[in-house]
Amino acid sequence: MKIYRVRKEDVSFFKELDPFDRLSIIENPMGFALVAMNEEDDQKEAAGILIGTITEKRITVDWIAVTPECSGHGIGEELLLSTFFMADENDIDEICAVMSFEYGTESFSKGAESYFEERFFEKEEEAYGDMIISLSELKEMKFFDQNLSKLPKAVALSSFKAGEVQEICDKLCSIDEAEMLFQKEDAKSLPDRDLSYVIMDEEEPCGGLLVQEAGECLLPIYYYAESKNESAALVLSSMQAALEKYEDRDVLILQRGKKVFELLSRIFNDQRGSKIMTADISVFREYSSTLKGAV
Repeated sequence: MKIYRVRKEDVSFFKELDPFDRLSIIENPMGFALVAMNEEDDQKEAAGILIGTITEKRITVDWIAVTPECSGHGIGEELLLSTFFMADENDIDEICAVMSFEYGTESFSKGAESYFEERFFEKEEEAYGDMIISLSELKEMKFFDQNLSKLPKAVALSSFKAGEVQEICDKLCSIDEAEMLFQKEDAKSLPDRDLSYVIMDEEEPCGGLLVQEAGECLLPIYYYAESKNESAALVLSSMQAALEKYEDRDVLILQRGKKVFELLSRIFNDQRGSKIMTADISVFREYSSTLKGAV
């Protein structure tokens, strides 16, 4: 059994292990996927997959799946242990596992919590977590009944010249409290300028929602707003532009911080929670030899 990093051009080969299109995330520079390949008898077959993101502070595991015939053979542990080595190599202190509400028993099953606890993950409080939701579902929610004309003006990135876009993105990236899924040097190429909006204070950006097209999904990759009204203006403007451009499309929302949690809490008034469990790398390092498949 060997572990490989999934390349963009190979995504279609692993659809069976990715029923919720989580592999879209590898279109983002911070997204990654690891696949366990069974290479016996000169044949290669995918046995399991792990999909997540890697930032300067943590690796987050969003999806892990093993084929039924390989279940119980330690494939998931080998994939999980590979994320430990990734963290160790990149001086990252935490690995986080997200169990999202939408999957139910289809993904991280009822036994997932004990699975991660046995591997030294500690449970954090429940939160609004990662999700995939269609634009048509979003627009039916009460949050989107707000009158956009009564909110602060949000301006599409497509309204600015190319040089101005780069400057705006650079300034947005410099906001300390902002949450983003890209490095500053990727700012020019990633955002869909038609769907990405900013709040301007005179000629300075003071908030923004940047969206990337990732595979068949739309992926918000930057969010910051100084007020609830500015936040609503950004989200409504982006959603309306997306509906006009695509009519309907799945939106992949990765929660990575407090502000996104607060935003999702305002949008979803039902209790759509996810369990987030975190392991400290020092604990992994101490106990890695006890994990099945450790080397």
